[in-house]
Amino acid sequence: MEKDLVFLGVSLREYIPYLFILILGICVGILFVLRTIQEVSINTKSRRWQYVVYGVGSSMLTTWIAYELLNYYTHFPLSLSSALAGGVGFIGAETVSRLVIRFFESKFK
Repeated sequence: MEKDLVFLGVSLREYIPYLFILILGICVGILFVLRTIQEVSINTKSRRWQYVVYGVGSSMLTTWIAYELLNYYTHFPLSLSSALAGGVGFIGAETVSRLVIRFFESKFK
């Protein structure tokens, strides 16, 4: 029998995939910001930090949502779900929202 690391009565083994998705989301978010920062004119350091935090945060959220959807509906293994979710996070929240809006517009016309 394996011993799990238990903290406050909660087994931490259940949360290891989410830690992996958090790290993946941060890396993908940084890559997204590096890809798109040249498209925007930024004047001050505070605006630059605001853009970086927004880009990393939105990519992390998009990565997490994609992981949850893939994990719930398809039951793919952790590695495949996280790889596909990382790809969606790299595309970025703005691009994903544009694609979803176009999809719904085409369905309702």
